[in-house]
Amino acid sequence: TYSPPDRIEFVHSLAALFKRWIGSLPRPLFSFISLQQMSYSDFDSTLRLIPQPLYDLTVWLLTLLADVASYSRFNRMDASNLAIVFAPLVM
Repeated sequence: TYSPPDRIEFVHSLAALFKRWIGSLPRPLFSFISLQQMSYSDFDSTLRLIPQPLYDLTVWLLTLLADVASYSRFNRMDASNLAIVFAPLVM
């Protein structure tokens, strides 16, 4: 008989699938931007240098990661931990 996975297992499976998908993109999201171009003061204008579909995906990803980080007291995924996981995939 089928028994649905528990919620924690499901969340981990989704996270693994998402990481695999981001890592499988033909080019990393931030490959269009040099590290010198990235700064906090003009990050939005720097992001506008990338093609629109990648810009939209980047905004979506950053919004999702901010949402995940807002629950860090429950999931232990603060901004630092998220950066460790996702930076190698998007740079």
